[in-house]
Amino acid sequence: MKTPLLILTIFLGIIFLSAGIHRIFLKTQREYESQTLLGLPPYFDYIIIAVEIGCGLCLFSGNEKVIYYALMTLLCMTVIGCVLLVFRNMKRMIDTYNELFTLKDTSMSVVLHVTYILLMCFVMYSIKTEK
Repeated sequence: MKTPLLILTIFLGIIFLSAGIHRIFLKTQREYESQTLLGLPPYFDYIIIAVEIGCGLCLFSGNEKVIYYALMTLLCMTVIGCVLLVFRNMKRMIDTYNELFTLKDTSMSVVLHVTYILLMCFVMYSIKTEK
């Protein structure tokens, strides 16, 4: 892997590994996110944590195939989360657009995750075209 691609992959690995670990310690926040904002059942918290930590670790593997499938998993999960967030909270997001720099159920959350989506697509595209 070329250096810029390696840096982006490591960056994404750190982000998702940190997000998964962060969720373990913030039970109230993760319940609010998954159940209230996204409308998911309570046990989905643990699935999200496992996927974020597992895929985050896979991004450090150095194996392009493992990295690609980890990014595909994270990409699908992130897109689904963003779509659920927007559909369930559109009015509040419009009302709070000025809170662009907070990590809550606002436009910042969507912008942040769209950035992750774009980064993952770039890394996945680069892996496929590098061969």
